[in-house]
Amino acid sequence: MQIRKFIENQDLAKTMLKDLELIQNSTVDFDEIYIDRATNQKWEKYDFEFLDQITNGIGLRIYPYPTVKTIIEISINSIYLDEVAGASALLFEKDRLGENVREELILKLTKNLNKVSKEHFEIIYWRTEFYSNTNERDTMNKKYSEVQEDYDFYIQTANRMKKLRKKVNSIL
Repeated sequence: MQIRKFIENQDLAKTMLKDLELIQNSTVDFDEIYIDRATNQKWEKYDFEFLDQITNGIGLRIYPYPTVKTIIEISINSIYLDEVAGASALLFEKDRLGENVREELILKLTKNLNKVSKEHFEIIYWRTEFYSNTNERDTMNKKYSEVQEDYDFYIQTANRMKKLRKKVNSIL
């Protein structure tokens, strides 16, 4: 069995939470850190928009987080679609926090396009929001030329993801 690092399957997340002990509660972002006393593995619990339901879904992700490279590998190679979704959601968060994950993800997807199912790709595409050309980088204390470069980067990467999506849809 593959060791999972992201869980958004609601039944599995709720079952797992029963065996975890809360060790840290954040009042800022509402995330909670739990520990599995049997393995000493820490997990972060987070909420996410779950389908079209009124209440949020519960997600668990290994804590501390894996490297961006590992998260990308999981998003592309996991056999569990809810793990793909959880990894992709964390990539989105890291991108919003200013880490440059867009280029690395696009390159890895391009290299592995024949391994990625249409459903897999769609999860990555929508949960990372890399289709968006909105500049998510901080603009404070930047020169106009730097803001323009960031804007151009987001336009370019969003267009590349859209082209990849078309390619996936035409192949599969």
